[in-house]
Amino acid sequence: MSTICALIDSDGGLNLRDGLPAAMIQDTDPCRPSPDTIVIQRPAWSSHGLYGRTAGAIGSADGRPPNKVASCLIPALGGPARDVVGALTIYGCHLEPGDDRPRPCGLSEAQQRLITAVHTAVQRDISNPVSGGS
Repeated sequence: MSTICALIDSDGGLNLRDGLPAAMIQDTDPCRPSPDTIVIQRPAWSSHGLYGRTAGAIGSADGRPPNKVASCLIPALGGPARDVVGALTIYGCHLEPGDDRPRPCGLSEAQQRLITAVHTAVQRDISNPVSGGS
């Protein structure tokens, strides 16, 4: 099973990294050992879900600026709207027979391609916002 997770740096860059789950928590925010977990897509018996880890919402991370790319990426992938500071780590999760608790796992190749494509679109939209007037 894959151990690849996606790290959205605080500057908005995307890195697919090997190292789940301990390194994922450290990569999200080394100064905060207990980051927030975000359900992006719930797992089903036939498919893996997506979860995220972040240092927290605006105002909870020592006055750091928001991570615009991460804040836009979560809802673009189907998760809740949320203002993120610092890095965001996205990883897979799955259900095991007889247990309803999602278990962390690496991202599938399809999830990696999805995150990469959506990240590219979000960065493009942030860099080139559409004007509302004529």
